[in-house]
This record gives sequence, structure tokens and C-alpha cells, in this order.
Amino acid sequence: MNYLISWKTKNHAASIAKFAKQGLALPEGIKLITEWHVVGEGRGVVVVSSADPKAIHRLSASWADVLDCQVCQVISGADAKLALGN
Repeated sequence: MNYLISWKTKNHAASIAKFAKQGLALPEGIKLITEWHVVGEGRGVVVVSSADPKAIHRLSASWADVLDCQVCQVISGADAKLALGN
């Protein structure tokens, strides 16, 4: 399953320090697909893949001290088209 995680800093300085120290620090069982940071705005998105929703929860929880995160399961445009029978 793929997940889109949108994030926004709660504490910009603390989030920068944490990211500089450890990077994204993905828990075991999660593969990074892409990561984007909005320049100068303290927000961004990552798309990750995991068969274990608990691993996704661990990732989100591990950043809860410095980021507000929204997690959504997503599918590709090609898969959405197939799901609609097209």
C-alpha cells in the first residue's frame, strides 16, 4: 500500500534540527517513494510504501513532536483507472 503523508512544522527550528540529525528515519518495513519540501514554507509531502499500517503509524508518531502530519492511503492514476473499469 502507498501512503501520502503531508506535513507542516509545529516548531520550525526543532524540525530542522531533527531532520538534520536523523533524516527521515524510516521505520523498518517502509520504502520511500518520493519526498518533497516546499521551499521556505516549513511544509512538504512524502510518499511511502508499506504492507504494514502500524509502521506508517510509527513513522507519523515519531515526528509528532515537531510536525503536524496527515496520512492518506493513495493509489496511482493507472490503478484508479483500472478500478473504474477503464
